[in-house]
Amino acid sequence: MSSAEDFIIEPPLLNTACPWATTFEDLLRLYISPDTGAITTRTCMLNGFKHNDSIHQYRLFDPVTPGTLNEVGSDGDHGSSSLNTFGYSPHPLRQYLDFIHDISQYCIGEQIGGVDRIRADKVIIVSVTGTPEEVAQCYRQIDRHRELVILPLAVEINLSCPNIPGKPPPAYSGEELKPYLDALLLCQYDKQYEKQKHLPLGLKLPPYTYSSQFATLVDAIGSHRCHFSFLTSTNTLGNSLMIDLPTSSSATQSDTRSRAVAKESFFGLGGLAGTAIHPLSLGNVHSLRQLLDKNANLRGIKILGVGGVADHEGYQRMRAAGAYAVGVATALGRKGLSVFGDIRNSARQ
Repeated sequence: MSSAEDFIIEPPLLNTACPWATTFEDLLRLYISPDTGAITTRTCMLNGFKHNDSIHQYRLFDPVTPGTLNEVGSDGDHGSSSLNTFGYSPHPLRQYLDFIHDISQYCIGEQIGGVDRIRADKVIIVSVTGTPEEVAQCYRQIDRHRELVILPLAVEINLSCPNIPGKPPPAYSGEELKPYLDALLLCQYDKQYEKQKHLPLGLKLPPYTYSSQFATLVDAIGSHRCHFSFLTSTNTLGNSLMIDLPTSSSATQSDTRSRAVAKESFFGLGGLAGTAIHPLSLGNVHSLRQLLDKNANLRGIKILGVGGVADHEGYQRMRAAGAYAVGVATALGRKGLSVFGDIRNSARQ
């Protein structure tokens, strides 16, 4: 079942959960931008994630010449695709709720001061993950937090990160997905919240590559009483690898030596994003939209299309594929906040 009437993103453009939505300053800048219709926090856990700078990194690269990697964690317009080995935010959920409260207070202060440019109707999507029980606790905390802020909130359950050892993305398996749906259903029908409107709820999905994966997801949510407002598609594509070969290497080196050089230049297996994943993400959005529209109980679910959008043409492609709104991550890291204005201004020309 779906409940998307109160989940509105205008303009239909936002950031997705990413490293550039980690701090209060990140989120405030995203919120006050006139070119975002919603913002998303970096995915967090109830009690935070143990971040390790030596392990959790990202690099930008050009998919046309993928043998050249830029500096670890480098920003700027150095490549249209990215590879990351991130987990989740080091900040716990409580910290993000504090950030949201501070943004709400900022909006109130600006309105009192007569500044009309600050909107107070822009949705903040809080992206969370964890065990089914932890996710349920996150949902309840976010739901209660709505009483303390003037801003509309939504929650995204990220079940698609490919970079957690020993914990494959639950959204690939109907059996793994069901405990999350059961836990969230209990939250939605908790008597404490009966008189309130449901907190808009969404799932962040991994890239699917064959039809039965789409069917598994749609069957799982279609046969469940949990209300969903949106699906975010797609997260990064896991098990991706970049090898930065030195320019001095030649084809005459022995295979053993070449493998040794390559191993020293590995940037660990991680999630692929940016323009390299764009066609796959378009296909996922299109396939999901087609399947959702076939089910009367699911056709109201909105899709947030994500994957490789960096300009107005990419935005238009994602919308044509069936996205209600379009999310940006890698291009935000490359270009900064100006990417949103560039996408929108191109449409006006």
